[in-house]
Amino acid sequence: MNDSYRPARLTLVFIGLCFFFNPPFAVIDVLPDFIGCLLICLGLLRVAPICAPLAEARKAFLKVGAIDIVKNLALMIIFGAGTGAEQPTAILLAAFLTATVGLFFLIPAMRHLFTGFTHLAMNYEHVALYESNLGYLSYTDRLEKLTYVFLVFREIVSLLPEMTALTISSYQDSGVNRIYDHIGVMRGMACILVSVFGIYWLVRVLMYRHKWVAYSPLTDGVGIRCGEYYAAHPGIAVLRRHGVGFLLVLIGGAFLIDFYLDFQNIFPDWVAALLILIGALCMNVALKFRLFAAGSAVVYGLASAVSSRLAYDFSFQYSVGEISKSKEATTAYNKMWAASLVEFLLFLVLLAALLLLLRVVIRQWAGYRAQHTDEGFEDRYHADFLAQMDSKLIGLMISGFVTGLFSFLFDYIKTPVGKGIYHLLEFTWIFDFCASLLFAALLGAFLFRVYHEIKNRFQYD
Repeated sequence: MNDSYRPARLTLVFIGLCFFFNPPFAVIDVLPDFIGCLLICLGLLRVAPICAPLAEARKAFLKVGAIDIVKNLALMIIFGAGTGAEQPTAILLAAFLTATVGLFFLIPAMRHLFTGFTHLAMNYEHVALYESNLGYLSYTDRLEKLTYVFLVFREIVSLLPEMTALTISSYQDSGVNRIYDHIGVMRGMACILVSVFGIYWLVRVLMYRHKWVAYSPLTDGVGIRCGEYYAAHPGIAVLRRHGVGFLLVLIGGAFLIDFYLDFQNIFPDWVAALLILIGALCMNVALKFRLFAAGSAVVYGLASAVSSRLAYDFSFQYSVGEISKSKEATTAYNKMWAASLVEFLLFLVLLAALLLLLRVVIRQWAGYRAQHTDEGFEDRYHADFLAQMDSKLIGLMISGFVTGLFSFLFDYIKTPVGKGIYHLLEFTWIFDFCASLLFAALLGAFLFRVYHEIKNRFQYD
């Protein structure tokens, strides 16, 4: 059995479900839900074309993942910017809103997922998963109901300590206010309760996965059907492979946006490098181009982590006045400056490698070429198309260069905080933020255009 007809064990789907076990502490997920959503979407990517409910589940989990990302970013901003008096209220408000909205999308996503499981089990006669005895729920239905109960329980219990903290904060002259001193214990108890229920739910999920994998007619049958579908539609595999790669690169480009709180970039560049690395490896071109881009991302990610650490340490250990008076401060400043310069140069290398990779993708897979026109017209049309794409790549290179330059300049001058002109220099982060935001927007528009052109080429498969 070749790779296209491999059994459909849905391993990534069940691993992604395990991420929802996470016991929250102070409304912070130990295991981020958006990672679980991403794994589920990747796991469903292969089987979605042959099962409509699983296709709907994949779309629904994408929405849930986006909501969870917004929630985590909001909490990061609250923890970094809010005062001690404002944080309990802001945290509760953000957690309550995202929990409500999250459940509004998460429960339908789970419903589509379990409906898809039942659909495949019935098609391939896996009686143990869909049969109900004496009017009781089937094995799949019981796990589905348990999942709903656990998700609601998890959100309610995680909010109780924050609601308590907010409620008792108004009793300033009362002995009840002393309960706030034990808010950590309350959060710990909530975490334990969710963990106990979560472990039980997790065991049931793993048992369900065992029943799924143990029945080879189901896994082999779904795998053969997927293989036959992709053999008849070869363009879909190419399109989706690049779609996943483009999405990861786009998210990585968004993480290059610099937004600082207390001299810390809340969108770490090393995370961007990791996403770009995975996205580059997903693309279906010659290995040497993918390895060049992936290797550049690794080196840039390491340099970015070192540069950020040195800049953060210098900002909190020394001042601008100590640079000329202290040998240690001068050494630390020179290291910070040199690391930022190296990061800037390596960013340019990564950008060139990524754009070269995209250029190869365009030449190999993009551009619809009709068969009923004369060859000369098609050659001229395709040459014009490639010239347009090259001009856009040059524009991206220029935009990326400006973005990296502003980031380097901000790293260089953000530390001299003082009087006079230095107050103006503090606002250079605005140019850094705007330039990186523009680069992310241009990159997204370009990737969408390339994806659309690949789709046009294979639209009649």
